[in-house]
Amino acid sequence: MDHHALSYNDNVLQSLYDPRRVFWEYHLRKQRYALTVAHRRSGKTVCAIGECIERAMITEFEIFPPKIAFIAPTYAQVKRNAWSYLKHYTSNIPGVKYSENELSATFPNGAMIFLAGSDNPDTLRGLYLDHAVLDEFGSCDPTLWGSVVRPALSDRKGGATFIGSANGRNHFYDLYAKHKDDPDWLVTVLRASETGILDDAELADARETMSPDQYAQEYECNFDAAVTGTFYGQLIAQAEHNHRVTNVPYDPAVPVYAAFDLGIGGATAMWLYQLVGQEIRFIWYYENSGAALTHYTGWLDELKAKSGIRVGQLNLPHDANAREMTTGSTRKEFFESMGYSCLVLPRDNVSEGISAVALHIPKMWFDSRNCAQGIDCLRMYRRSWDEKRKAFSETPLHDQFSHGADAMRMAVRSLSLIGTPSDWKKPLRRNLRVVV
Repeated sequence: MDHHALSYNDNVLQSLYDPRRVFWEYHLRKQRYALTVAHRRSGKTVCAIGECIERAMITEFEIFPPKIAFIAPTYAQVKRNAWSYLKHYTSNIPGVKYSENELSATFPNGAMIFLAGSDNPDTLRGLYLDHAVLDEFGSCDPTLWGSVVRPALSDRKGGATFIGSANGRNHFYDLYAKHKDDPDWLVTVLRASETGILDDAELADARETMSPDQYAQEYECNFDAAVTGTFYGQLIAQAEHNHRVTNVPYDPAVPVYAAFDLGIGGATAMWLYQLVGQEIRFIWYYENSGAALTHYTGWLDELKAKSGIRVGQLNLPHDANAREMTTGSTRKEFFESMGYSCLVLPRDNVSEGISAVALHIPKMWFDSRNCAQGIDCLRMYRRSWDEKRKAFSETPLHDQFSHGADAMRMAVRSLSLIGTPSDWKKPLRRNLRVVV
């Protein structure tokens, strides 16, 4: 069998990249997957680039050379943060060729390391990968791993590394919580108080100049510290504390509504909910990107077949009445042609809608399993940063979390048109099994 691999001695490897002691366990691991939660300035990006370089040099192959991806939340971010590291740590390797346009380094054996942003995940589809690094995964598109990266690893049985800092209970936290005790994953948490990378004087100054939550999040890897600038973060934390994020069963005697955020060229999100007494019960959340409307009606049909959940009315944003040039029909007309009753909601003021959601969250119950991604969206929905004023504005940041939050605004907007709480069915609290 003809294998191809670059052959380097230990001295050359060490001259390329000399890892910090806290990352030795990562580089010596046997597990296919690794996840590292690390404090700021720990060197996690350099560590991950070093791993990519070593895999490009030593991975054996028969026909197609190794392909390794380093993916950050945005293209601009990966170019700014990781590109210079990749060029620096490969500069001593004879014959490495760089492409500034593709942000890639190609080795003499044909192996390639390329950098990409998760802001356009469809550009990554169809690739094979021997290894992937997902940097600051909590700020990446949450569908990136399951829909794009994981399938790309399959035929090569490639590995993956997730790195990032704590930033609330988002999908990076969910992955950490799921695998922290999994022997097939190496999961490490690097706190500034324990690594010794930053000296005591620097940490003391950081404590003095940052809020306790900011310091706990950025330096001590605390996922439960309040994320700065969020609209609903504290309200979601309170819902969890009050056990309103729990097992919320579907009640077949109560109508089910769906509230949509209809993305054009982006994500479409929907919340499924029931109105019971004073409670608004969210039983399901679903989101996808780049799919036709038939995908979402198909998902609803499949949900009905599997769980018996039948949606009685779709609550759509105001632009669902816009006529599309390609089809000549509106999205409302499409859903109606598929047998759904539709209510197109009036255009709302975004700031007023955000305030209305905040007002209603104390009356909301969320199914912890079926609404997990949507809960993360609400938890992480935040204000944009005004660089000139050096302060948060009241304008929401448009990112991967905003679609679920926009769909929630539609759900709350629909309440005044569906009816008042006195019109809703009396609460059946015995149906709710609280999970502590």
